[in-house]
Amino acid sequence: MSHTVLIVEPADLLRTRLTELLRPEGYRLLEACGVAESEGFFERETVRVAILDLVELKHDGVTLLKWIKRCYPDTRVVLLNSIQSLALSMEAMNSGAFDEVMMPFDRELLLDRVREAASV
Repeated sequence: MSHTVLIVEPADLLRTRLTELLRPEGYRLLEACGVAESEGFFERETVRVAILDLVELKHDGVTLLKWIKRCYPDTRVVLLNSIQSLALSMEAMNSGAFDEVMMPFDRELLLDRVREAASV
């Protein structure tokens, strides 16, 4: 069975890079450029893993994470983050994120985190 992975990334180029990285893994991939669009996917799909870019989404990303964990607790959330967002990182991890990967991300590290999140 192929798990569904939702990529929530406002930047078109990075969203495309993430999709290209994950496609060979056989996941069913969904893409959203923001919070409202991603919430719509949750209403129609069973999302196993969500990848959220905390750098771009900022507080909206933490709000989305909390909503996901409240409404869809079985969804694992992997965060993309940077050193400039450590306070957000702490809040997000305390709000139920599965894991985080620092940007610029190592491709194999991100793949490992998504694989692990999908298999739990």
